Amino acid sequence: MTKSNGPAVSDARYVEVALPLPLRRTFTYRLPVGFGGLVKLGSRLIVPFGKRSMTGYAVSLSPELDAALGIEEAALKNATELLDEKPLLTDEILKLTQWTADYYAASWGEILKASLPAGINTASEVIVAITESGRDELQKITKDTSRLRILRFLTDNGETSQRDLIKEFGESPAKRGIRELVNQA
Repeated sequence: MTKSNGPAVSDARYVEVALPLPLRRTFTYRLPVGFGGLVKLGSRLIVPFGKRSMTGYAVSLSPELDAALGIEEAALKNATELLDEKPLLTDEILKLTQWTADYYAASWGEILKASLPAGINTASEVIVAITESGRDELQKITKDTSRLRILRFLTDNGETSQRDLIKEFGESPAKRGIRELVNQA
């Protein structure tokens, strides 16, 4: 994947993410529609990794999937949340931490995490609200699905934390319903 030369790539569809794991590699994710112009090098993103979500750091942006990576488009997962529209990590910090990780044979993601103030990567709470397109979707859905139940719940209760939706509908149906609604928007 080619690194962008500027602070943002407005037509970026893919992002390389360094995760704070003891692995000396980055991971490729697809950027959902609307993220491309907002994600900048050094931004923190929430991405799925295995069965959990993690905070990662955008280290490369690209409008096209690099064929040399040997990754199929269908195998990519979407980044789920952008934490910083204004990146916490500058180009200089990215270069320095990459050099440090290479020199000490360390994980770039762990070096990036260590370069930020303590506590900055603490867990965040996801707040969910119904949008205009969600209200339109509510009118179209005829089959009783987790998406329909979530949309009705949001209509009745307003903004709600993802944690409350999980308590109400169960973890798998709530996360799947939210993911489907976000991807559809």
